[in-house]
Amino acid sequence: MKKRQQLITGILISAMAFSTITKPEVVQASPQKSVSAYELQQKERDLEHNQAAIDFISYCDENQFRTWDQSLGALKDEDAKEIEKCVEDIVKGETEDYKKAKLIYEWIVKNIRYAQPTETPGLDPYEVFTTKKAVCGGFSRLYKAMLNLAGIPAVTIAGNTPYGAHEWNLVYADKEWFYSDSTWGASSMDYFHKTLEDFSNEHRVQRLVAVTQKGENNTIIGFWEGVAVVDVEKNVKDVIVPEKFRDLDIVAISSDIFNGTGIEKLKVSKNVTILFGSVITFLKRLSSNFSLHMFSAVHLMISYFLFSFSSMVAMNMDASLSFLIRSI
Repeated sequence: MKKRQQLITGILISAMAFSTITKPEVVQASPQKSVSAYELQQKERDLEHNQAAIDFISYCDENQFRTWDQSLGALKDEDAKEIEKCVEDIVKGETEDYKKAKLIYEWIVKNIRYAQPTETPGLDPYEVFTTKKAVCGGFSRLYKAMLNLAGIPAVTIAGNTPYGAHEWNLVYADKEWFYSDSTWGASSMDYFHKTLEDFSNEHRVQRLVAVTQKGENNTIIGFWEGVAVVDVEKNVKDVIVPEKFRDLDIVAISSDIFNGTGIEKLKVSKNVTILFGSVITFLKRLSSNFSLHMFSAVHLMISYFLFSFSSMVAMNMDASLSFLIRSI
C-alpha cells in the first residue's frame, strides 16, 4: 500500500514537472496583425479534431439518429405531433433533405430568440417551441427534434468557442454530415453550413452527445475530446483499451468506466493521451486492489495534467482553473 501511495505521489510530481508552459513564439501574419505560432497550430488542430468527429460518426448508421432520443430531454407524443405539423408547413412541397434542413434552420433563427439573463430559457424541444426562447442547448435540441420529425438524421454537439462552452448540431443530408449552428444564425445564416475549415475557426467539438458504438475488447466507444472509451460492457473485469476504432486512433478514456463496474485490471494503449471525468475516481482505484499496467498509470496521469495545463494557453487563467477544479 505504501509503495502504491508513493507511486501516486511520484506520478503527480512528474506530471506537474512536465506541464511547464513555454511562452508561444510570435510570427508576423500581416503588417497589421501578429498571430502566435500557437494560435496557428491550434487552428490546424481544431480542424483535424472536428474532422475526426465527422470521421467517427460516419462509421455509424445514420438511421439511428433519424428519431428523437429521449435521453436528450422528454418529448411527449402529443407534443411531437404539434411540432411535426409546424415542420410539415415549413417544408411543404420540398423533397430534398438539404433544402428541408435549411428551411427548418431559417424558421428557428427567425422564430426563436436568445434568452436574456433575467429569463428562464427553455431546454426541452417542446418548451423551446412554445416559449420561443432558449440558449444554445435549447436551440440545438429543438433543431434536432424538428430535423428528426422531417426524417433527417441529426445529433447534438457539446463543444467550445472563443466565447465559452456551446452547443450546436451535426446534420446528415445529401449523403454527408456537416456542422450547423442555429444559435449563431442570428448573426449570419452562413452558420447553417460553413466549410469545415471556416466552422473550425470558431468551434471545437468536445463531445458527440448520445453517440456510441461497440468497440473491441468489450468497450463502448464515443467521441469525447477525441475517439474515446466511454464505457465497457457489463461484468467485464479485465479491460484492454484498443488502439483503434476502425482506422481511428483511440486517444481518450473516461474515469466513468469504473462507476458501478467490477473492473479489476486496465491496460491502456500508448495512443491514449486524455483522461476525462474525475481524476479522484481514478486515483482511488489506483490506490485500491486495482491493477493498472505501470506504463499505463504514469502515461495516463502525465497526459491528464499536460492536457489540463496546456488549456491555460488557449483559455484565460480563471477559466483554466475552473476547468481543473471541475475535473477533480
